[in-house]
Amino acid sequence: MSMRRTKIICTLGPASMHTGVMSGLIEAGMNIARLNCSHVKNTAELELPVDNLRRIARMSGKPVGTLLDLGGPKIRSGYLVDGTMQLVNGAKLRIVPGDAEGRDDWITCSHDGLADDLKVGQRVLIDDGLMELIVTDITGDRVVHTEVVVGGLLKTRKGMNLPDCQVSLPALTDKDKRDLAGAVDLGVDYVALSFVQSAQDIIDLKDEMAKLRMRAPIIAKIEKPQAVDNLDSILDEVDGIMVARGDLAVEVGNYKVPILQKEMLGKSNRRGVLDIVATQMLESMTSNPRPTRAEASDVANAVLDGCDAVMLSGETAAGNYPIEAVKVMDRICREVEPWMEWTEHLRIEDPDAPPITVAIVKAAASIARQGDYKAIIVFTLSGRTAQLLAGTFARTTIFAMTPQPQTVRKMCLYRGVVPVHMPFPANSDAMIAQAEQVLVDKGYLSAGDEAVVVAGFTKLKGVANMVKVVRIGG
Repeated sequence: MSMRRTKIICTLGPASMHTGVMSGLIEAGMNIARLNCSHVKNTAELELPVDNLRRIARMSGKPVGTLLDLGGPKIRSGYLVDGTMQLVNGAKLRIVPGDAEGRDDWITCSHDGLADDLKVGQRVLIDDGLMELIVTDITGDRVVHTEVVVGGLLKTRKGMNLPDCQVSLPALTDKDKRDLAGAVDLGVDYVALSFVQSAQDIIDLKDEMAKLRMRAPIIAKIEKPQAVDNLDSILDEVDGIMVARGDLAVEVGNYKVPILQKEMLGKSNRRGVLDIVATQMLESMTSNPRPTRAEASDVANAVLDGCDAVMLSGETAAGNYPIEAVKVMDRICREVEPWMEWTEHLRIEDPDAPPITVAIVKAAASIARQGDYKAIIVFTLSGRTAQLLAGTFARTTIFAMTPQPQTVRKMCLYRGVVPVHMPFPANSDAMIAQAEQVLVDKGYLSAGDEAVVVAGFTKLKGVANMVKVVRIGG
């Protein structure tokens, strides 16, 4: 039995909204569907795709989770009279307040507080950093005067990055709040917050979700240098991080991203926090049926760095080969995972994990390493014990049994965990016997296989207090 441990996130979009493509993505290995709020007017547009996704997942017998990715305060240049403007090196360019159409030597910007945030000498990067401006003056009429350092063809509504300053825009925008409110009935399994700068941004999101009585784990997208600087405090507040390398590379420079990726994944793994690597992983497959060798190495290195999941963006949202991209990513992960340096101890510093559960999880992982055990079987309501087991980087596949459908979908993001829906009988012996039968019926295990069982037969939520070895069918 060869099972992929690293999970795959696919962004849904025009290329993947058709039910036939969704089915193909699931069969190819999609574990989580990303719902990108940046490209929808409101979350009502997501209701049908989510309904279709869950219906197809039920029919296939392969659970799929959902990740609501809030758009955040993306700063954009304004509209242009002629649609484009040629920026020439050394030319002067003014960025003026308002929403008029730019022309000649001035443009507008979606951020009203631009003049307050910037200082003379700081950079303004446009269109993923393809163009660069330097601030030369800021006048009383709130006009930002700049000089073009790296020119190019500027088109309407291109992204702007301010890498040298703290942006005063809140990470949670008014549209984000509307999208959250509209997504309550969708029952999304994760919420991702864009352009996080500090732990306070996460606290603000938690407060907003509490007002809506919305319960979902939070993923912080790390795409600004301020977030890198504040990573430790951010990790205290979140359930996971996404190394969002697109805007991060624009802000800090491409050459810094590989080491930052390793450092961030190392910290999140030690803290028992989920982690995702994203952006341009198989970018060439938006138009080509095969990836470049560099892209294959990029995915492989993310797996070797110990991420929980790798993510496809434009490849599945708008590419010509969405299903093929998932198949390629699946194949790369399977090829690389046997070469990982598996740890010999639980790498978790989470102070919130119950000590008894940590001890039981360590014991289960240690036992599984000692013999030819085909599985670790864990019974869980919230998914917490399964997540702790995933943090052991066990070679043995973890089958997480739960009666909660949302916990099934949430565990789709846990490295090395196969979530299985199963009602819990009243006593431990019946529970273990039923799990054995379910796993045999699904073809995961065979009679005579040995497995390590982890369970919490207490009234305390999230506490495991038993580990034992069983022979399937014995």
